[in-house]
Amino acid sequence: MMVETCSNGAGLKAESAFPSDLERPVRWVRLAHHKTIRLALDQGRKMVCAAMVLYYRPNDGVECRWAIRTRKALGGAVCRNRLRRLFREAIRQQAHILQPIDAVILPRHEAMHMNFHQVSAAVSQTFLKIVTAT
Repeated sequence: MMVETCSNGAGLKAESAFPSDLERPVRWVRLAHHKTIRLALDQGRKMVCAAMVLYYRPNDGVECRWAIRTRKALGGAVCRNRLRRLFREAIRQQAHILQPIDAVILPRHEAMHMNFHQVSAAVSQTFLKIVTAT
């Protein structure tokens, strides 16, 4: 592992999680434009599991782009933000599995009652289905 010294003058050392920049996993970027989200929803493939519905389509870039769309029927703002945080972290941990895609995640009502490990397992299983399907 690379060791970098902090610039605070205290002599503390921070270890990098990756030996080199070449071994970093595929980066996930937020899919922000309405047009690209509509393309993924309209022209993409659909995967369904207990926690979410995932629409995806391959992209030409080197990054996976994603959007998490929560609807008001899932609950108040606190509940919807909790779901977004759970799915964001689960996606971040599983980012190395997929090739570059545009993905739109629609959490289902059942995800409201799941903990992080259950959401992470559902995301992992869905991503593995995508890898075997392509």
